[in-house]
Amino acid sequence: MESSEPQLESLSAEGTGGPGVITPGDAGDDNPEPWYSARCVFLLQPISQDHSEHLYEERVVLLRAETFDEAFEKAEKEAKDYIAGDPKSRVLFVEVYHLFERKIGDKVEIFSLIRDSPLSPQDYVSQFFDTGKEHRQRD
Repeated sequence: MESSEPQLESLSAEGTGGPGVITPGDAGDDNPEPWYSARCVFLLQPISQDHSEHLYEERVVLLRAETFDEAFEKAEKEAKDYIAGDPKSRVLFVEVYHLFERKIGDKVEIFSLIRDSPLSPQDYVSQFFDTGKEHRQRD
């Protein structure tokens, strides 16, 4: 059975949304805001012989779905597919965020999280984002 959902490759960046904008196809769009992002956290593998340290990955992907539940199901499947073939890896967490935009392009928010914390700004960043153990992509 062929999926009626268009693939991102079939959505023209030069389409109705203008250069650099991805828009849903014109036919059969019931959801005026069909885009979601999913943040997934993976346990990839132990990085020490005694298993005292582990390697984790946090990954955000863009999804198109008609409902939040459909987006969550797609996110779970995509996460499982991402680690398929690696018996040491597993999915720890999946979170879906609804994008309130019909057109996806430059400067569109694809994920947001607001968290209460008693930590100072410097401690907060150190605790959650800049621990010194990140494996960052560099130019």
